[in-house]
Amino acid sequence: MSNTPLTKQNFLLVRHSPSGINEYDDPSFPFRMELYCTSPEFLEFAHDCIHGRGERVVARAMTLDLMNWFIDKNSLRTHPRLVSLIVTGPEGTIEEIKRE
Repeated sequence: MSNTPLTKQNFLLVRHSPSGINEYDDPSFPFRMELYCTSPEFLEFAHDCIHGRGERVVARAMTLDLMNWFIDKNSLRTHPRLVSLIVTGPEGTIEEIKRE
């Protein structure tokens, strides 16, 4: 049994570049997260040739709590390859993390 609060009705994985997920970016899910990470160092050349430079994840959620659950569950704020993480909602930017 899964203990995730995420369902198809309240969460949408729009894009995950390494796995080829590229779904419709449905604006009816008001909270949006965009994550960009560098390519894995040990596979950088192969990864970039196959998937393009870096790794991009875009997700949408019905509530900010669900989006934060997804981010926390996957440790995205502290991911070692994190370049940027942006969370937006109906009022604009909620959170932005950028690393050099």
